[in-house]
Amino acid sequence: MKNTLQKLAVAGAVALALAPFMSFALTGINPTLPSADLTLGKVTDLIGTIANWVFAIFLAVAVMYILYAAYLYLKGEEAEIEEAKKRLIAAAIAIAIALLAKGIEPLVRSLLGGQGQGGAGLLQ
Repeated sequence: MKNTLQKLAVAGAVALALAPFMSFALTGINPTLPSADLTLGKVTDLIGTIANWVFAIFLAVAVMYILYAAYLYLKGEEAEIEEAKKRLIAAAIAIAIALLAKGIEPLVRSLLGGQGQGGAGLLQ
């Protein structure tokens, strides 16, 4: 029984991994590989996109931690109040990381001389 479940799990994982390629076959889309001509603008845009994702994820986690800490605090037991304090500290750290992530793109853009941030840049 355990062996059958393992085989089923592997088959499901393979099917999920191949699902995008199946959709290309159905719609007639010809997937192309990204070109190798990276420019400074593309790199900073990629860094900005990643930073925006990190910002959103850490902010969402922080909100969940704050809500959970409020729930624990409202229960009123001493152990849960201590756990709530720890959760609030973790939420503050998550917010700090989110804010740092938001500042990465302008920093890299100004250091490397990208558009729009007014810095002289290292590569100009």
